[in-house]
Order: sequence, then structure tokens, then C-alpha cells
Amino acid sequence: MEQFYLADEWEMFKAMYGKQYSNPTEEALRKDIFFETKRLIDRHNKKADEGLSSFHVGINEFSDWLPSELDRLCGEEPLPPRVGTDEDKPSSEKIKS
Repeated sequence: MEQFYLADEWEMFKAMYGKQYSNPTEEALRKDIFFETKRLIDRHNKKADEGLSSFHVGINEFSDWLPSELDRLCGEEPLPPRVGTDEDKPSSEKIKS
């Protein structure tokens, strides 16, 4: 039963945040990360319901990211350039506005 619930949560998460993945392998990885994140959230919120934590947490647009990706987002490592944007071009090739 929990498997069906998690599958529904995954589909709602993808729809809510417009998530699309480059191939089935990447989607499987992101789904596994999401499920683990969801388990951690549920575990934490149960403690909050029992008064063992002062706050609740929830799903957000980063719930399918690896911890290393979140670290880069928070400035612990520089983010790689986004492919297909001006960021991945040498300075001399960037379009001037």
C-alpha cells in the first residue's frame, strides 16, 4: 500500500515542480532520492508531532537532489555551468545585451 502512496507522491512532485529527466536511468535515480527524502521527512515530522522537534519539514523543488548537489547550491562548491546557456560559453562568445 505504501508503494502506491509513494508512486502517487512522486507523480504529484514531478507535476508540481515541472520535473523532467533526460532518460529513464536518471528518472530512476531521482525517484530513489525523492523516496529517501520523503522517508526522512516523515520520520522527522513524526518526532515533531511527538514534541521532540520544534518544527516540521516538507517536500520542495530540491527533494530529488543529491546532498552533494545541495552543497553546491549552498555555496560549498561552485555549480557547474548549465549546458546550453550563455554560462557554458567562453566570455568571447557570450551574447552582449
